[in-house]
Amino acid sequence: MTCAERGPRSVGPRALGLLLLLLLLAACAGQGGGDAPAPASVHPARGVSLQATPVVIEGARFEPLAVRHLSGSEAVEVDARFAAALGAVALEQVVWRDAAHLEAVVPAGLAPGLYRLTVTGPRGAQGSLEAAFQVVDQPFARLTAQAELPRSAIAPGEALALGATLENAGDGALTGLSATLVQEGTGAVDVEAAASGEEVLAAGGSVQRAWTVRGRSPGEVRLFVEARGVDAESGLEVTARTALAPLRVLGPAVLQASLSLTPQTVNIGSNVAVALTVRNVGELGALDVQPQPLAVEGSAALVRVSGPDAAGFTLGAGEARTVQYVLRALSAGQAQVRASVSAREAFSGAALVAEPAAVPLTELVPATLQGALVLPAQVSVGQDFEVSLDVRNTGESAAEGLQPSVVPTSGAVTLTATPAAQDVPGGQLRRFTFGVHANAAGRPTLSATGSAVDATSGAPVSLSTGPSPELPVQSPPVLTATLTAPASVELRDAFDVVLTVRNTGQADAADVVPTALAPSAPALVTQLSAPPATGVAVAAGSSATFTWRLRAQQVGSLSFAASAGGRDTNSGAAVSAAQATSAPTRVSLVRELAADPFADGTSFSFLATYGGRLLLGPSKNGTGAVAMNADGTGAQSLAFSLPRDPGTGKATSNKAAAPYPSIGATGCAKDTLACGPDNEDGRGVFFSGVGGGSEFLGVAGGRSAGDWNYVYLTRDSSGPLRFSFVDLKDAPPGPATRGVSSARFVNGALYLGLPDDGGNRPYFIRLRTFPSGQGGGLDAVGGTDALNLDLDDVPTMGVNGSPKNAASTIGVDALGDFGGLLYLANNGGWLRATVAEPRSYVASPADWKLVTPTAAAYGAHVSQELPRSADLEPADKAVPFFAVLQGRLYAARNTLSGPQLWVCNPATVAPLADCDAGDWQLFAPNTTGTLTLSQFNTAANAQVTLLAASTTRLYVGFNNAGGAVVYRSKDAAPASAADFEGQGGCAAAQGAGSCPGLGGNGLGAGAQRLYDSAVLRSSGRDFVYVTAGSPGAPVRVFRIVE
Repeated sequence: MTCAERGPRSVGPRALGLLLLLLLLAACAGQGGGDAPAPASVHPARGVSLQATPVVIEGARFEPLAVRHLSGSEAVEVDARFAAALGAVALEQVVWRDAAHLEAVVPAGLAPGLYRLTVTGPRGAQGSLEAAFQVVDQPFARLTAQAELPRSAIAPGEALALGATLENAGDGALTGLSATLVQEGTGAVDVEAAASGEEVLAAGGSVQRAWTVRGRSPGEVRLFVEARGVDAESGLEVTARTALAPLRVLGPAVLQASLSLTPQTVNIGSNVAVALTVRNVGELGALDVQPQPLAVEGSAALVRVSGPDAAGFTLGAGEARTVQYVLRALSAGQAQVRASVSAREAFSGAALVAEPAAVPLTELVPATLQGALVLPAQVSVGQDFEVSLDVRNTGESAAEGLQPSVVPTSGAVTLTATPAAQDVPGGQLRRFTFGVHANAAGRPTLSATGSAVDATSGAPVSLSTGPSPELPVQSPPVLTATLTAPASVELRDAFDVVLTVRNTGQADAADVVPTALAPSAPALVTQLSAPPATGVAVAAGSSATFTWRLRAQQVGSLSFAASAGGRDTNSGAAVSAAQATSAPTRVSLVRELAADPFADGTSFSFLATYGGRLLLGPSKNGTGAVAMNADGTGAQSLAFSLPRDPGTGKATSNKAAAPYPSIGATGCAKDTLACGPDNEDGRGVFFSGVGGGSEFLGVAGGRSAGDWNYVYLTRDSSGPLRFSFVDLKDAPPGPATRGVSSARFVNGALYLGLPDDGGNRPYFIRLRTFPSGQGGGLDAVGGTDALNLDLDDVPTMGVNGSPKNAASTIGVDALGDFGGLLYLANNGGWLRATVAEPRSYVASPADWKLVTPTAAAYGAHVSQELPRSADLEPADKAVPFFAVLQGRLYAARNTLSGPQLWVCNPATVAPLADCDAGDWQLFAPNTTGTLTLSQFNTAANAQVTLLAASTTRLYVGFNNAGGAVVYRSKDAAPASAADFEGQGGCAAAQGAGSCPGLGGNGLGAGAQRLYDSAVLRSSGRDFVYVTAGSPGAPVRVFRIVE
């Protein structure tokens, strides 16, 4: 069996021979103890942790183990496996060399320190050695380098020698020593090293190295000495690096020139201080530094006043010097002032030039101030307003801190606010605004002064404007309002109310608008239009009118109120007028169209409708008529032009030269143009109608001398009216015929009633042939053109009738047309024709029929007789009018006791279409007082002087000393006084005291007498026209609306 149970190490079957056997025997013999390895030393005894270190361990009992196998082919194996460790770190590659030596490798990375060595033999026995091996962290040789620069700067190309000391400060030798000079930085040097070889540097030894450096590129150079060698013991590389102080390779001298001007903006004539600063910004000095003469470029001119001498100077690196010049500005404009400098470099002698320095310079025209005051066109007393001062700087330099003041020349205005100071730049305008208050009316002026400082030169600058134009200070607008409205308007008539606003102040008023029109009785009117809402200007002393258009809706009386307001054109303050109230306006059925239509005081006028217009005539001197539209507008005077009858029949008697402007008037002088062509000297008739198919306007005068023969007709519609004469001498009238009491066209013929006081009174002529009506005339042939109808022979109507009419002057009072037949009446009786064209009563009595009422009321009173043959009024006639309404014929009668109204209902007595004596009935008799009169129970209604019919109503009027009274029927078939109404629709039967007539008694104008009436249809409506007045007063024209 084996001596030990170990894994053997095979050494060959028979190779070892006896030696192995001996070893085996020795091993077996030593199993009993004292066989542990005994390390004694380690070679080397130290190493560097940075690397693995091969070592040899010396000691004793480093004996391998011999293993003998008792079976098998192998004889003996040797086990030489040893292990070693430094501390806890196993050594690597442990190899047994012999019983006293082991080889191993100490691994890298051991921490520095002394380590215990432990060796383990093949049998597991261990031996150790304390402090057997030292581990250090660096090589044993330690290299250092020391060097210093002899100076810190050199010029380019300049050489500088420097050396370094290399020392081995370690405890190990250093081999392969070398040293190098390394450079870094913005500059550069050329390096030349002194010759040297590699050397061994023992521990603690030192050696010198040397170099020469020469400046190459300017800038800072950092030099480093780098040395290296090999640690002789460990074989590790050892290095050293030391930095020298920075070495400056100096740059060349560099000159910079800077220029400053004080000031850079200057007024013409002022001096400019020029400072030229030369600076050496290089690192070498500059010699012979010489500023060059200043150069000036641009539009501004300068002249040198003073400057530096010509001697040069030296500038070290970083040094600067300033030289001074003085220039004077000569003209306005812009300039560039340039300066340059030359020198040479101190080290190299190279020429140096500073780049030219340029500074702009502005030469200005000094500040000059001009001011203008800007005033309102006018202001109002009490107004706060602004006055502006526009200040313009006509120079180029600014005027700084201008503080103006304004001074008025009178106390009419005072300053309330002053503006802050302002700068006025050159060539610009600045506005300064002052607050001003107007104290009193006047025309003050203002002036402005001020001072500033020229921004360029600092010199004072003054301002003065002188007196301004006069400023009108006006009293504010004073508005007064007057409101006018018609005194009377017709029902349903449109009318205007006018507000007149007058400005009595001195200032104009703007945006003047009226307030709303306020009627006192709104129900009476409807507003059709109002003034525009846009305001109007009302200049001082002038006025503006505002018009409202209204329509009368109900009868009554009202007034209107309105005012107006606007603003003061000067101050903008509100102004207004006190409320104005109009005089009362009466809305009635009656409207006065004209108070004196002839404008000459004519006191009486007939009415005629002609050419669709209303005509009044003749005037009091017989010279013309007045035409107007249906509404009273367009009034036009129409002169008469009457021809002479040359005498084919009877010649006209007026010896004055034709044409004649007048039909004659009472009191005119014979054979003058104041009388008619036949010396007519009184008013006759004025009428119109259709004769022979043409519409004519006719006129005839009275002839106080008798032997009346002429009527005049015209077809002209504009003045002068050219009349044609109609000579009726052959009809004939009588020698005592003195005029015309009635005229009417019926069935194309003209019937003329001629008052007369002779033996064959009255005369009644029918004319059926007509002149041209535009001058010239007609000598009517009796029996053919003109026919005397022999009215004087009609019983009760003519002086030759039986019974006769005994009145001293007899005429035909009224003519009517009913059912196509002619009706006529006078104080003696009433007569109608039985045929359309009746013949002479003597020749054809059947053509006529007396129709005088047989009713008792007629005979109860005596008819009024004509008091004269010319200048007749309705009150002078027994029967002034007939009127036809809705198939009934009405008549008005004046008796010595008072008026009567009669109505004919033709259906009462046959023939049923005509009025006969029994068809007449007293109409609208009194119910109090005299019951056989028709006075609407008013005894003061002395005469009936109006009877007219429209399409639907009957109108009745009376002369009354307390005011003429006009009533109308409520409908087209009145039966009694109860069917009539007065003002405001009152019941006429109450009498004029309780029920005033239409428009009020006197037609609202105090008229006592009614003269004539006419009905004119216009715009689909009937209107009744009335002329009225009082004795000696101008005639008035009224219109009554349906």
